[in-house]
Amino acid sequence: MLRRFLVTLIRRSFLLLVLICLGCSAQSAPPDLSRKIEHQVRAFYSIPAEVNVSVGPMTPSTDWPDYDSITVTMDSGDGKKQDYKFLLSKDRNTMLRMVKFDLNKDPYAELMSKIDITGRPTRGAKAAKVVVVNFDDFECPFCSRMHEALFPGILKEYGDRVTFIYKDYPLAEIHPWAIHAAVDAGCLAAQNGDAYWDFADYVHGKGLKLGIYEVPNNTTCVGIYGGISPTIAVGSLGHEPTDAQTFATWGGDNFGATHGRALAVATGLKLAQPDKKYLIVVGDGDAASIGTSHLIHAARRNLGVTVICEDNMGYESTGGQFSPTTPAGYVTNSSPYGMVEPGFDPCDVVKAAGATFVAETTATQWHQTVKIVKKALANDGFSFVHVRFPCNENFGAYALGTRDTLKNLEWIYEHTQGRKADGTETDFTWETGIKHDASNSRPEFSRLMRDMNARVKADMEAKKKT
Repeated sequence: MLRRFLVTLIRRSFLLLVLICLGCSAQSAPPDLSRKIEHQVRAFYSIPAEVNVSVGPMTPSTDWPDYDSITVTMDSGDGKKQDYKFLLSKDRNTMLRMVKFDLNKDPYAELMSKIDITGRPTRGAKAAKVVVVNFDDFECPFCSRMHEALFPGILKEYGDRVTFIYKDYPLAEIHPWAIHAAVDAGCLAAQNGDAYWDFADYVHGKGLKLGIYEVPNNTTCVGIYGGISPTIAVGSLGHEPTDAQTFATWGGDNFGATHGRALAVATGLKLAQPDKKYLIVVGDGDAASIGTSHLIHAARRNLGVTVICEDNMGYESTGGQFSPTTPAGYVTNSSPYGMVEPGFDPCDVVKAAGATFVAETTATQWHQTVKIVKKALANDGFSFVHVRFPCNENFGAYALGTRDTLKNLEWIYEHTQGRKADGTETDFTWETGIKHDASNSRPEFSRLMRDMNARVKADMEAKKKT
């Protein structure tokens, strides 16, 4: 009986002690005091009526013995809340807003710790004491003005003392292609810092708009599209092929051809107007399947055109079925247990057929691809450029298990390097670059046809005279 009494007494004493401690450490402000605090805060900070102001409990201040600490929370109702600390006098007649500075602490250290610049390309001095971090949007005209002010002006004057770094800040709500440009720039940055800055200088300097570009009046380039496929590597050019510009930009006349028959249309156009430059954009289904015979004979004849094969490793426009270029073992919509057939390389076929320029590249090798396309256009003969790029919606979803653009691009990048991000080897490696270059080494087909026509015409005229 006595033991039970002692246990009960101890429990109640402990509970009472806890309540006393809680009362000493935190006390709710009386309703009338809360109303006074809210009134003063609203008036001083001009807080509108729709913003809710709540007064938290009072706790003894550890820094100011004669004051209690109190928190006032402002809630706008859209999920955004902000807390403000105040000091309340013991007589409840005065409230203070104090800011405490630690003079031994770097005031910018906390802010800079939130800005991750790991792996970002730099310009100017390496590891300088002054670092300029610019949040950039490639489609923003004001960002272009900033870029123009920084480079070369400020870089020229302070480049030996300042490090310049760009961070992506695409405003997708008002700039439709800003994210696309940021992704392209990120791929370049992963390969080569100079390539990243070349891209930034070009986009900001030229006022480039992906999908829209002003074409000079002397444009003599014709584009021919075979089947349903997006344009990824076409150029706006004048009379000189070195004027070829960049991806996703098109200027000039263009024709739409039946799927698999783009080279047939191109042959007729080249014979009819031989002085124009022709760029034929086809897909892997076109070049490596239904249109392969036309591709082979155009290469055999050395027809003076440049073919860009957009290879997304499947029939992506019709649901993601496998194509001849789908890697062996990979799952697609029509190969749920993996692709059984061996892969087909159209570069080998056109080279064997007689193409005078053959190259292969990927969407993660933008800088290399632009150089290759320019070189292909300079060839007065048949040029073939094989470009592998991702289809997030189908190949990514079925084969890689993700529709994330960066992860799809990372997979392509890894297979150009032969090594994954974790250091292990990939299941196969694409060998990219120029595979065969015999540019201008043999007569172009339309020239041979014109020479023959001239000979036939001359022969017929001679026969008439006799």
